Amino acid sequence: KRIIFPIIDVRGKVVGFGGRVLDDSKPKYLNSSDTPVFKKSHGLFSLNNAKAAGGRRLILAEGYLDVMALWQAGFTESVATLGTALSSDQARLMARYADEVVIAYDSDEAGRKATDRAIRILGEAGLKTRVLTLEQAKDPDEYLRRFGADKLSAQLARSESSTQYRLQQAARPFDLNEPEGKVGYFREAALLLAELGSPVELDIYAGQLAERLGVDRDSVLTEVARIRRDSGKKQRRRAQDEEQRRLAQGNPRVNPERAQHLRASRIEEEILCLLFAHPDFYEALRRRISADDFVTAFNRRVFEALAAAIEAGDQPDLSCLQQDFSIEE
Repeated sequence: KRIIFPIIDVRGKVVGFGGRVLDDSKPKYLNSSDTPVFKKSHGLFSLNNAKAAGGRRLILAEGYLDVMALWQAGFTESVATLGTALSSDQARLMARYADEVVIAYDSDEAGRKATDRAIRILGEAGLKTRVLTLEQAKDPDEYLRRFGADKLSAQLARSESSTQYRLQQAARPFDLNEPEGKVGYFREAALLLAELGSPVELDIYAGQLAERLGVDRDSVLTEVARIRRDSGKKQRRRAQDEEQRRLAQGNPRVNPERAQHLRASRIEEEILCLLFAHPDFYEALRRRISADDFVTAFNRRVFEALAAAIEAGDQPDLSCLQQDFSIEE
């Protein structure tokens, strides 16, 4: 047996249907097939009601029944994905109608994993995120039936920021009464803090972490700075390796030396771009370098052609390359 829910868009039009089983059979959720007006990865259940509520906060639950229970209890800003994992499209849709999203997923292991993923996706959409922690209940529906709307409202007021939540979750595997546990948690927490973009936010959470572990705040900031330096080096190395692979696979005929002298050729190309855009820099430039300083023969030839055009009083453009270069070059 399956209960059928109408999926209504923000204009109040029924665009599809979602079905949820009433037992443990699979699949738990079954939606209408995608159509030109309905895509399950783009829509949200009850967003039309949340929009009508008029606030700039949304409560994101896992399922239709959670949203219905929240709505009946007065939390009309509640929405849910359509039986699927949260998508980037759904996050961007929420960002049209909200500045903050409170994640109210199930409290089991699957719910915690889904929460971690939702924090990342919502953050990428520019949304401020908080996490509702439900004690003694699996989901908002059960919590409301056991404790009522007033207690849930109080829990919402105490919901943790996404950073607080992630720091708490990172501490779960470690015994903070033991030195090894503190060291392990320190490393995991520093990795999380290294992702923060705001210096003020970093300063606040670094102080909280230092107080919790009984270490110096500067030690936390030093470790975060080290992680960021290492991460930047790895990203640059990966980008360079990727370009080396791309060049090797492409076997470029125009400048075959580029793959062997990637860093030098990049600098050469920047110099050539500079001359194209600002030929008046040539006089200052030629006092520092000459064609003999170019490592790759192709870029050397381009430099010589541009230099000759500039010295002749011409404006450097592609026409000055027509005589000495092939169409492909």
